[in-house]
Amino acid sequence: MYTTTIGREFLKRYNEEKGSNLTAEQLFDEIFFPLFFDHHKYLMTAGNSPMENPKISWEKIMLGEFYPKKHKKAGTKYVYETKDERHKRYHRFKTDKVDQLVVDDSTALGYPTLENITTGTSCQITSIDIVNTKDDIYFSWIGGALSLCTKGGLNILFSDTDLLMDIYKGWRYYRDYLEKNELLKGNQVNTWNSLWICHLYNKRAFQEEHPIYGIKEPEKRKDGILEFSTVSWVEILTRIAQQRPLDNMIGYIFNIGQTNTTIGFIPFNLEQIKYPHALYKKLFGENQYWQDEQRIMRLFGGSIGFKQACQRGEIGLEALMPAGLSEYMRGKKKPKEISGESESDRIITFNTYKTWVVAMLNNEELWKKSNEFAEFLLEYVSEGERKKTDRSNDVQDLMQSITKKAFIDAVTKIITKTNKFELCRNMAQIVHEMPNDTVKYLITLIKLHYETMKKTS
Repeated sequence: MYTTTIGREFLKRYNEEKGSNLTAEQLFDEIFFPLFFDHHKYLMTAGNSPMENPKISWEKIMLGEFYPKKHKKAGTKYVYETKDERHKRYHRFKTDKVDQLVVDDSTALGYPTLENITTGTSCQITSIDIVNTKDDIYFSWIGGALSLCTKGGLNILFSDTDLLMDIYKGWRYYRDYLEKNELLKGNQVNTWNSLWICHLYNKRAFQEEHPIYGIKEPEKRKDGILEFSTVSWVEILTRIAQQRPLDNMIGYIFNIGQTNTTIGFIPFNLEQIKYPHALYKKLFGENQYWQDEQRIMRLFGGSIGFKQACQRGEIGLEALMPAGLSEYMRGKKKPKEISGESESDRIITFNTYKTWVVAMLNNEELWKKSNEFAEFLLEYVSEGERKKTDRSNDVQDLMQSITKKAFIDAVTKIITKTNKFELCRNMAQIVHEMPNDTVKYLITLIKLHYETMKKTS
């Protein structure tokens, strides 16, 4: 079970960094349990283990609600467990489960239900006959607490110990938030991990002397409860890619809940993930990128969900296709229908589209050439007689072409009506020499340049 593997890797690195020699049980007793479970509100759910009290209604306690009259005396409020009650539960967890080596979902995070391993609450299952130990149980909790929750509910576990240590360093700040905010929801450590890492790895925002300053604050729900919002997989991976000096990382994708999900090991191409962000800075300026960054983050990867992206077997540049671009490329969305409440939003959207397309073409020279050709097309249309629409139709045919032949035929038709023969011939030659599967990206780039120029002319 991979949560156990991660917990073991973490303890090894922890002991090296702290100069200690803690065992798994000592780490759990001295650090993990006191921080996670020995408070009114937990950092994470204790699941089916004895550490969890299923009778407690956390949110009703936070809101100060009363027991229903038919069950309890009028005027009696829901209350948290006492410290003594929590420790009794922890003692039962250790004596009835851990010491008896009951290794299932009632003791170890991410392990199957022993009665029926095919149930929806089982995950991370293997057919290998593994001999489990008490340490494996403790490691599973530590490993599970180190995962990063993405928007949509899937968690990512990385084995990179530098990253694991950085995640661990954020736990105490989440505990501080819970202690200071009575209405803040607990059990969100994996969501917090993602928020913390995105904040910690944001070099423009993070301040060493004020670690929490500027981090995204919890949001208030309709019932008054505060909770942290999940972060998109794009932002999580972009921040990691910008921080970690690695080309690739392997992540384990899963979810533990009422019904568990195991997707498995997925490689993340960090160089590809950070490339379009660097390219945006190059094309539109670094200051402009920082102004647009949050909207760019929301757009990248918006064409498909994280689960669907994982099904491709690797997550890199292709999975970052911006929201709405696929429909635009297929002609199902017009420029005025592009996502955005304001004109400035639409400009950022178009710039993000252009950036991703250039990255997919993997040829920054095509940025200038496609821009020059789009400028020519705009002049070509404006030079025609107003009453005639043939030139507009010529450009429309070119924009709608999806194959080399269709594009070259459209260019050939335009050549007969212009003196810019060399410009047209060069563009036709570029398309002719391109791989078939990249032609659509160049045509889209020309179209995006053309629509932008038409809007501003």
